[in-house]
Amino acid sequence: MIVNPPKRLLIPHSVLPLVRVFARSAGVEDWTDLGSGDGTTVSMCIAGLNLRSRNAVLLCSDPPKTLAAWTIHNSDVKDWVHKLSGEAGDCVSMFDVLEHFEKPQGKAILDKLEAAFRAVVVFTPRGFLKQDAETHPQLRDDPLMWHRSGFTEQEFADRGYLVFVWPMFHFPPNQRPHGALLALKLRDVSDTSSMGALRAALLCEHRRLLLSTAAFRLFAVRWLLWSALGSRGIRFISERNASVPNT
Repeated sequence: MIVNPPKRLLIPHSVLPLVRVFARSAGVEDWTDLGSGDGTTVSMCIAGLNLRSRNAVLLCSDPPKTLAAWTIHNSDVKDWVHKLSGEAGDCVSMFDVLEHFEKPQGKAILDKLEAAFRAVVVFTPRGFLKQDAETHPQLRDDPLMWHRSGFTEQEFADRGYLVFVWPMFHFPPNQRPHGALLALKLRDVSDTSSMGALRAALLCEHRRLLLSTAAFRLFAVRWLLWSALGSRGIRFISERNASVPNT
């Protein structure tokens, strides 16, 4: 029996704020992000946190300006994780990274991170979301961006994570919304009451933000267009609206 089952949330505005509340509750002081890309997501995520160090692991010849104040580890994520031994830091995050590995590799990465870091943050599609040269021809020559696997909320819950699911996230052409999930694990918090208290604090933050951002209005419009026109409606608004920052 899962004491803290995955929780469904409709409005995706709260992804990064939930991570910040989690980090503050955990007393996180140093942060390591894997596969940081242009650094935008993780930079927005840690805004306002009092961190003594910031580390980013990514393959790059010219680090993005958003990570100018970070210590850059120019390495393949899988190779860097494989070399971990013992305690490696306070908190580690992967935003839209885990799905780019084959399933056995992804599980092995999670095993290593859970052993080496006190807190683990994972944001990933809900299950397998196909992304390759067939679905995105522009990625034909960029296989590192292809999706190789998918993880479900149940799989993370079975590993002891607090899991939040957004069903209305990722809108593949001519398909129902695919969904995304946020999985949070804190090694210091494993008993039922403490996990429940942390989950309650995160849900309280979600409710507080529910009507206070433009994301609610955008969500309502997306929902109405999807209900009326299917994926054509979603593409219509996506082409005319920049994403709402998850601040």
